[in-house]
Amino acid sequence: LSIRRQRQMCIRDRLYHAEACGGYNYARAGEETLDLCLGKLFAAMSADEYRHADLLMQMLGRRMKCL
Repeated sequence: LSIRRQRQMCIRDRLYHAEACGGYNYARAGEETLDLCLGKLFAAMSADEYRHADLLMQMLGRRMKCL
């Protein structure tokens, strides 16, 4: 792989990892809380983070194919 391609993949992976970790951490916090409303809020935030991670992979994947 070229240096440019490796750099692009590294950026993509870093962005995906940040969003996916956010999703995991919100899910874990939701499981640990005793407050039902807070648990639902954390679950919704977790789903959003995972959705963001998927969208990032789709958008960045398309962009890298164009280069």
